[in-house]
Amino acid sequence: MVFAALGGRRPGCYHAILGSLAVLTLCGRGVVPVSHSLTYMYTATYDHTGLLDFMAEGQVDDVLIDGYNRETQRKVPRQRWMEEALEPEYWERGSQSRRKKELWFQQNVEILRRRTNESRGIHTLQWSHGCELTEDGIVHGISNFAYDGRDFLVFDKSNLRWIAASPYAEVTRHKWNADGEQNQALQGYLEGECLKWLKTFLNFGKTVFKRQAAPQVNITNWNSDDGATLVLSCLATGFYPPTLRMTWLHNESDIGQPQRPPRDILPNSDGTYQLRATLHLTALEDGGPYSCRVEHEALEEPQIVVWDPQTARGRDTRPGIAVGVMFSTLILLALVAAAATAILIIKRRGGNTGSLEILTDEDSTASMVL
Repeated sequence: MVFAALGGRRPGCYHAILGSLAVLTLCGRGVVPVSHSLTYMYTATYDHTGLLDFMAEGQVDDVLIDGYNRETQRKVPRQRWMEEALEPEYWERGSQSRRKKELWFQQNVEILRRRTNESRGIHTLQWSHGCELTEDGIVHGISNFAYDGRDFLVFDKSNLRWIAASPYAEVTRHKWNADGEQNQALQGYLEGECLKWLKTFLNFGKTVFKRQAAPQVNITNWNSDDGATLVLSCLATGFYPPTLRMTWLHNESDIGQPQRPPRDILPNSDGTYQLRATLHLTALEDGGPYSCRVEHEALEEPQIVVWDPQTARGRDTRPGIAVGVMFSTLILLALVAAAATAILIIKRRGGNTGSLEILTDEDSTASMVL
């Protein structure tokens, strides 16, 4: 992006020009519906000798819920509430499923190795499948394969067909598209069984997935190396869930930058998230305050931090912000304590899950050969 100096600079007199990095609009209260997802991911690494490693894990939203111990060939919980809420039969059936998938990958990486004629180097075959439930009740299902980090095969759930994203996938596409019953079964899993398990896991971990933590927001600034540009950086950190709307304002008006992808949201070590937006300014005669507006479902009202060129720092315009941050922190701590108590109660009751059906496999695609 190109920035140009527009005349001499006077203190406190800046103007944003085309191409500013500010910012992004993700989602927040009254902006974008909150959604939840269940995703299973498998990664096989291999070379000319065969399968080198195999990894499998399940994830609800941003939380890792299970994994696979290749040495013991066991499906293992990654969250205590998963271990306590589900009976041993679930983990035994899950272990059988993961062992089948490891065998599937072992057989199919050999097929793919011959098909691609790759005799050197290390390669990866990945499979990701699952479902997303929006707040509006719409279900989106995915089942995708990737080879060496690039798309290989993509399942078109609406038309019950596979789309080849690589020339090496054409053989598989023809073979799998000829099996209409198998594709219908996969669609049924994505829209039925997967959704049922997503709701089940959300219920088991509701103290985790329904918790809220309000963001703390501040603005910092620095000059570019050539001194022609002033950079303002707005940081929102400590928020959960990881959905947030951040907007730069000039004279209380939205600067109107385009949306940027959610990969800009980064995790913190404590399970919360952070988001940073930068604004590049060049010198002009007109002044006016710049501010960063943040909306999040844990906030009762939008938080606006004003950048003060005299003190070169951000100033929060909301009353009682210190009390609000402290109150949000106390709520988060209370939710963590409640989660621990709920897990203890489930454990004492024997972890009974009622008549919940135990699947023998996470879906049926593992029986299909590339």
